[in-house]
Amino acid sequence: MVNFDNVLRRIGEFGKAQILLYILIGICGIPTGEQNLSSVFTGASQEHWCRVAQLEHLPVETRKNISIPLGSDGSFERCRRFADIDLLLSNGSTVGYSTDDGAGGNSSAKRMLLDCQEWEYDRTSIYSTVGSQFNLVCKRSFAVKMITSIYMSGFLLGCTLSGLVSDRIGRIKTVAITAVGQAVFGLLAALIPVLGIHIACRFLVGACTAGTFTTAFVISMEIIGPKYRMQPGIFVQGFFAAGFILIACLAYFIRNHVTLQIVVALQPLIFVLYYWFYPESPRWLLSQGRYEEASEICKRLAKLNGRELPENFSITEEPFEMDIPDKKVKAKEVHKPQEKKQRGTILDLLRTPNMRKRTLNVFFSWFVVSLCYYGLSLNAEDLGGSVYVNTIISGLVEFPAYAMCCVTLNRFGRVRIHVASMVTGGVGCIAAAFVDIFWLKITLASLGKFAVSAAFAIIYVYSAEVFPTVIRNAGVGMASTCARIGGLLAPQIVLLNAFWQPLPFVLIGALAVSAGLLALLLPETLRQPLPETIEDGENFGQSRITQVQLEIEP
Repeated sequence: MVNFDNVLRRIGEFGKAQILLYILIGICGIPTGEQNLSSVFTGASQEHWCRVAQLEHLPVETRKNISIPLGSDGSFERCRRFADIDLLLSNGSTVGYSTDDGAGGNSSAKRMLLDCQEWEYDRTSIYSTVGSQFNLVCKRSFAVKMITSIYMSGFLLGCTLSGLVSDRIGRIKTVAITAVGQAVFGLLAALIPVLGIHIACRFLVGACTAGTFTTAFVISMEIIGPKYRMQPGIFVQGFFAAGFILIACLAYFIRNHVTLQIVVALQPLIFVLYYWFYPESPRWLLSQGRYEEASEICKRLAKLNGRELPENFSITEEPFEMDIPDKKVKAKEVHKPQEKKQRGTILDLLRTPNMRKRTLNVFFSWFVVSLCYYGLSLNAEDLGGSVYVNTIISGLVEFPAYAMCCVTLNRFGRVRIHVASMVTGGVGCIAAAFVDIFWLKITLASLGKFAVSAAFAIIYVYSAEVFPTVIRNAGVGMASTCARIGGLLAPQIVLLNAFWQPLPFVLIGALAVSAGLLALLLPETLRQPLPETIEDGENFGQSRITQVQLEIEP
């Protein structure tokens, strides 16, 4: 098998070609961010009250005064109306009814109340939402958040299946197919006014969205040399954050959820064009034995990077010799002898004591950081002020978080920064729960989002380094699954404010602090040789293990 990292050193590890391709494929993350946060606006809370068909000829305020009781806070109830409206109408006694006593006609004293069967909606600030289209209000209001969780479960499935699909049919073809899926199912979800179809299509949109973004992330990493991979791997999340900002801007101008869903659904179609002009991953082509195609793509990349290759340059399955002017680079392995190549399974993550504790710790960090990330993102409406401004701020704070990671990870280590980020984020969230000053609440919540975003980026890097090579993909895959479960539960966390307003922030903060403190038990991976075998993984952080060194001889 050709070592493609050696090929990259020949054609350029992170030159103009990789930067251009990285930006083009990274753009796939923008619609992903939009879809993942669209429910904040398509499922926004819309003022509503019982509809009484016999009163529709009257002005809105008159209708409400006649038919809707006042709640304990002095506002009109949303889910109940007076039961005696028909009798009042038959007696012709509604004239002046709204001012017949000191409490007004909507006094509920000694009057029977009925649950709403139909609703009217205030369409002054928001014309329509998923809740108003399908009457998902009052006793059915939980369904709005449930739809978001179903979308996230589709995202979980897409993350799991996209790797298998792209390994079989190719990266770019997978991006194109899933982009079409996003558009088709997104349009169906928007245009077909049937709740069951809407829910099913949102699930499929989630699966396709995850497929596009996950595959795009893989492509972006496969064409970059290992020396330069960390920073682009972190900043690819910036495209995701840009989607958060864009969906807030679109939703501000588009107050109809159907139109908003259509606009978001159509955007991924541009990625279908990638099938014809974006190069397939040379690393994947080599894994399929398609050496000639990989060689041609590498020639184009080298040309754009300003690297000269011989006209007869070709990659074959023979060991690749890397010639750099004035230097000779060779790989030298120093390791413990093995009789046969070791292969690992998912069970090996939990088989030995140190690996088991470390794996469960990492899995818990992934679960919590995703739960906190989406819990904060989806809870923007409860911070007060404008949900649009809150969401934009929530997206903007991610960029300095990723920049901070790039500056500090190689200086202070992965574990220290991850612990500091999780604890800081948790404390910020808990403090925000008990602050009534608007600007201070927003500041603390933004601090929490900043820190949690940094922790999310760090745990990606750390997981790719702490698991042994023989089970690294399985470990990172299972960890990502834990994150998707956290994302799936995040919309339900927001519902806890019905029991106690600060509860979502308190719970998110407490979990973040717990995960951060537990991470203190994890070994540092900075400047440590990666574990190769299960035994290496068990002893990681305790003794020297197998290491592969690259020596450059004059």
